[in-house]
Amino acid sequence: IDVTVQAIASIWPNASNQPSAGNRPIANLNTFLHHILKHSRTTHSTLQLAIFYLFRIRPRVIEQRNAITTANSTDVNYGSDVYIGCGRRMFLAALICAHKFLQDKTYKNSAWSKVSGLSVAEVNHAERVMLQLLDWSLYVRKDTYDRWIMMLQRHLK
Repeated sequence: IDVTVQAIASIWPNASNQPSAGNRPIANLNTFLHHILKHSRTTHSTLQLAIFYLFRIRPRVIEQRNAITTANSTDVNYGSDVYIGCGRRMFLAALICAHKFLQDKTYKNSAWSKVSGLSVAEVNHAERVMLQLLDWSLYVRKDTYDRWIMMLQRHLK
């Protein structure tokens, strides 16, 4: 979970802050990730691929954030979609995409909705945004994936 938190925080610096939804506090990032990973029974390979997807979209997320900053906008909406600015939603979407790509039997978005606490429409939208950021390309070449796993393992040591 620590590597996942670091990955998310490197792309969305405010992701580890505890936001609130109206009057109710939202769980901190560690708790959120632990809950999602436990209840989705995510495998190591699925999590590794999800983190890879996050790093694949990183340049586009940062580019959109910088475009907003450069424009001196007071309304930080990360371009055309606020979901791009939400590390939690983008992590969930990356996990869903990785799960659907790797697993023969996968959960419906209604199940992801129950696990995450988001509506089905929000889960669908987050997944669509992630797929657009990935240019609808979920495949990762074996040599690229092997290098990625080695980098992750070195980071963990």
